Formats: sequence, C-alpha cells, structure tokens
Amino acid sequence: MTELQATLEFAVEIGKFYNVDLFQRGYYQLRAALQWAPHVLGKVEVSLFKRPDKDFYSVCPAYIENNVGISKTFQILYRNEEVPVNDVILFRLNLLVDANRIEATLDRADYKLALEMWFSDQEDGGEADYSGLNLQCVSSRTLKLHFSTRKGLHHHVPVLYDYFHLAAVTVTVHGMLLAIHEPYIQVVKPLKPSGWLSKQQTPTGKPPVHQLYVSESTLETVLFGNRPASPVGSISDMPSLRLTQAAGMHVKICSLLLSAYESLQETLLKLNRKSSELIDLKVDVIDCRERLNVISEIIQHFSVEEELLETAASDVAQLCAENVIVWSLFTENVSLDVEVMDELAREHHVQRVKRFSEGFFLTENHRQMDIACHDLGLVFNILI
Repeated sequence: MTELQATLEFAVEIGKFYNVDLFQRGYYQLRAALQWAPHVLGKVEVSLFKRPDKDFYSVCPAYIENNVGISKTFQILYRNEEVPVNDVILFRLNLLVDANRIEATLDRADYKLALEMWFSDQEDGGEADYSGLNLQCVSSRTLKLHFSTRKGLHHHVPVLYDYFHLAAVTVTVHGMLLAIHEPYIQVVKPLKPSGWLSKQQTPTGKPPVHQLYVSESTLETVLFGNRPASPVGSISDMPSLRLTQAAGMHVKICSLLLSAYESLQETLLKLNRKSSELIDLKVDVIDCRERLNVISEIIQHFSVEEELLETAASDVAQLCAENVIVWSLFTENVSLDVEVMDELAREHHVQRVKRFSEGFFLTENHRQMDIACHDLGLVFNILI
C-alpha cells in the first residue's frame, strides 16, 4: 500500500468563560486536546497563536504540555462573572493515508476535541507561585469535529459543563487541509502480539506492543507504483498506461488541495463582508476550477516518466505553499474577531432550529404517511 502524508490544521479559539453558578471560588483553567481515530496513524503538533499580553484576569499565561493546549489560569469570585480568555491553540495534525483513499480516510478520521475544566481552591496562588496551584480536572466535554477535506471546518459553539460545575465557554474552531506530500514523520504503530511476534521478549519480559513506523512511500511510488521505471524515452503500451494512471492520481491530489483553497477563499470573502475589521483586507481570488483544468491538460502531454514526476512534484509543492499562505492570512485576520464569532454563532443557531424543526416534523408525520395518498383529486382520477 502506497501512503501519503496529509497535513491538517485546526485553530481552536477559546473565547469567553461564563460563570453561570459555580459552587466554589478559586482558580480555573481550560485544557484542549485533539483526538482522532486510532486506526489512522498520525502525529499532532500543538502551538499557541497570538499569545496575548498579560491582562487583568490572567494568573498564569497559556502554555503547551504533552500536546495539550492549556489556557490562561484565571480566578472566579462572583456569580454570573465573565472572563475573556481569548487564547488560540493550533493543532497541526499529520496523518498517514492510503494514496488511493485520501479523501475517504480524512473525512472518516473521527476528529474530536476534548475540553477539560481544571480547578484549584487554594487561596494563596498569586502571580509568583501559580505553578504551586494544585489543579485537578473537575469536568470535561468532548466535541465531535465534522471536518470535510474539501470544505474544511468553521464553527462556533457554546460549551456548557455539567450541573455541579455550571459554567460555559465559547469555542470557535477553524480547520483546513494544508498539504499532501511524501511521508516523513515517525509514528508509533500498535502491534498485535501473534505468531512469532508473541515469542519476542523485551527487557521487561513481555512481548512488544508498539513500534516506530516510518513509511517508505515516495511520490514516485504513489504515481507509478513500485515497479521499476521505464527507460528514458521509452514509449510502449505499458509506460503509456503508467503515465495515464500517474496523471489521474496527480489530478486527484491537486483537486483536493485546490478545493480546500477555494473553500477557505470563499469563507474569507464571506466573513470579509460581515466584519468591519476585514473590509480593508485584500484577497486575491483564484479560479481554482480553471487552474485544475490547466494542470490536468498539461500533465497529460508528457511521454517521459521523469518529466511527469518533476512537474507533479512542482505542482503539489506550489499548491501546498499557497494553502499555507492563505491559511496564515485567514488565522491572522479572523482569529478572535468578535463580528466573525457573532456570524458563526448565528449560523449555529439556524442549524439548531433547523434540526429541531425537522425532528418535530418527523414526530408528527410518520414515515408510513409518505406512502399514503392525501390528494382527493388524484384518488378520484385513479378510481375512474
């Protein structure tokens, strides 16, 4: 199986923390971790974006620990208190995917965002000794991220914790496919100790259950397979078939990258009209469909595998770089924008009302009623 490495990035914006009716005063912080399906091998890199300056509410600034994004630590004293957290955590996820099932694998990777609320009731935690706070997890919520490879993800949702820790936090999540390229990451691959593997022993006396895995696939093996390349200038039926297959695979990869670019471009233009702070932002609009047609037409005219491979590598690298640039422009200008959050919150509310209306409709109109005929005129015509 030939593999490629797909790079996704999620920007998680932790907005305001609302103390609805917390039972205890003390110090609170929020922790975010990204999860995905265990059968998809991958590695996540976590970083902070737009690290804010010291503010009045912050006891401890945001930081990263063990691939978990930890928000600033803040103190809650009063009921109905609002604390602007305003931390942005970036999760860059590198996944190994089957080259023939890139879109299906990415769409079904079951992405989840775990949000935990940690608490300490110590009274002597100040700026000088915040590391001594004995924080513990008191409540958690898990959000399922409905990420689409071609459309990305742009959503705003209020997260309400349990009854015993009645508090809420606004969370905005943006996600995009950044790149598809040759795999280079080392991932831990679980092993099933069966057969001869179960007889191997580790220093602890137990069979190994994990091993480091590095894919040996390259762009050449993805396009042309593991068979040896044909001689330069050789034009026969088999090389012609390999060239056709390579061209089709290259167009499929470029189609995914261009679709992700086009979707983020449209989202940025839509939010540009909604936010007063983004009015002056200039966005270079690219006709992605026309560009894909040009790439498809050029790649089909090659008769030598080395030339096709060089052009394919150049096209993919260029598209990945453009996706990274437009994503950086998007996160730089959209993150923590209040008007953007309000627009996404309205979209979330419309979706909730739509789901409720559909649910009430199905409750009042059973599926058996679909096959019933309620048009009297139609029944009269049928009887005649």
